Amino acid sequence: VITFIAQITARAISASLNFWINYKFVFKSNESKGASAVKYFSTVVIILCLQAVLMYWLDTILGLSVTYTPLLVQTMTFFINYI
Repeated sequence: VITFIAQITARAISASLNFWINYKFVFKSNESKGASAVKYFSTVVIILCLQAVLMYWLDTILGLSVTYTPLLVQTMTFFINYI
């Protein structure tokens, strides 16, 4: 439970900073900050849920090492973010 809370807290801080930087320097849109934020954070929540399911599946169902499972999940979802 503590790991899950830490992961969500880190994700929230990271996503907020990433959104701000991307909105300011990367996004080339005439969309309002609010509309962009809804889309961005929706993606963050979807990826977070996907990571939780993958962690459970790889660790509990397949019995992969708890040491390597987060690395594998992060790598998988890194590439999914660009689809």
